[in-house]
Amino acid sequence: MTLDATPAVRSTPARRTLLTTAAWSIPVIAAAVATPARAASTAVTVDCEVANGSWTVPGGNLYADGSQGIPAGNGGNYTTGWTPTKPGIWNGSSTVQDSGHATTDWWNGSSRPGGSSPVGFMSMDDRDNRAEASDEPLQVVTTFVLQGISGFTYELDLPVYVGAPYLGQQYLTIDAAGPGVSETIAQGAAGTASITAVPAAYAGYPALSSVQVFKASLTPTSTGPITLTYTFVMPKVTGGARQNADIWVQTPQVANCPTSTS
Repeated sequence: MTLDATPAVRSTPARRTLLTTAAWSIPVIAAAVATPARAASTAVTVDCEVANGSWTVPGGNLYADGSQGIPAGNGGNYTTGWTPTKPGIWNGSSTVQDSGHATTDWWNGSSRPGGSSPVGFMSMDDRDNRAEASDEPLQVVTTFVLQGISGFTYELDLPVYVGAPYLGQQYLTIDAAGPGVSETIAQGAAGTASITAVPAAYAGYPALSSVQVFKASLTPTSTGPITLTYTFVMPKVTGGARQNADIWVQTPQVANCPTSTS
């Protein structure tokens, strides 16, 4: 396993609107079915597609505007969830989440991270940042799943994008777990520390750039699912607009999908 982030120089997206950014092309990665090289070989199917798992907000609530304590979904502004985005359903008082998808992009126009229909997850809503709110950080936990084959080394690319870094901080940790796999792939902070009640556990997280691609090499010791867990943590914001910075992650990509293995 390697810990490596390769930042690219791109303009910083503003809250709710990405001013300028280059398009991120999603590589087309298909599952490859092996053909035996000779009669004695045993064919093995290598699944190279990483699937969306689930996402939860354990022990708290998201807010569309953390400075005002407005619940996420109020007025159709639910902006955390899977992408591509899907419109919410307005029921007169709040927007019902559409199958866990975000309902609003933080960017617009034709140049978008991930292309015109980016597949991934967006953490854009806030915790409750009102002065009277609790100081307890809020978590959003998202999983992606890869069906691993014993002994095959998966070279993964994990793109991460940051928006609104002038707002309060948001933290990201990426972990991998599976048969013979237990790794922390990346940790990072987005946003401004000076207006954030930074928890001691996250004080040493390195700053995320507007765009980076983390890399990992994972070799399961037996066949079974490898779960990639993205934990987004939003602490209390004490100054500025009292909102948390935004993070969008592309669904991880297998960079070395084989033509065959046997």
